[in-house]
Amino acid sequence: MPSRPGYEGGLFLQTTAAYDDDVIQSMDVNSDAFKQFIIKLRENVGDVYKALNLKDTGIYSNNEFVCGKTYPPNPLLTPLSKQKPTKRMVTRKSFIIPGGLLLGPNTFPHGLNITPLALSEWSTTFIDGTACDTTNRLYFKIPHLDPLGNNICIEVNATDIVLTAVGIPRPTFNTIYICLEYLTS
Repeated sequence: MPSRPGYEGGLFLQTTAAYDDDVIQSMDVNSDAFKQFIIKLRENVGDVYKALNLKDTGIYSNNEFVCGKTYPPNPLLTPLSKQKPTKRMVTRKSFIIPGGLLLGPNTFPHGLNITPLALSEWSTTFIDGTACDTTNRLYFKIPHLDPLGNNICIEVNATDIVLTAVGIPRPTFNTIYICLEYLTS
């Protein structure tokens, strides 16, 4: 991963040996070569820190979790805004919902702080899920739409995740997994 400002070309880190052990052991700790080695080593460690902070973490927790994704600054901010325009971190929260879906809306509280004052600062970046019927070995992506018009829609409002089943109820779903990613600024 290059150390130049503004670089967004990916998270490539060198995996081959960057330093020859024999050369390091033979360096005079008071030499300019050793000082340059320490500077280069510090830059490489900095690249590792950047890569770790920028990676999308594969953790799906039922607690709010900063997952490593970023979005550009809030377009509503101007140079005159109190808040400085910076990249925005994505927060992820996952939900495991036991039980089936009845026809119509099925609501599940999400426990997120989406108050009227925060609505302008809170927005979703990703809403997705799966529904599992392990008895009949049926697995659906949510949102789901089949050719017969049976579908499952997903919405998020200020207090709940709303799954709406249209067509055929799905009472045999054992577990529903929902992943919600959002910005809070």
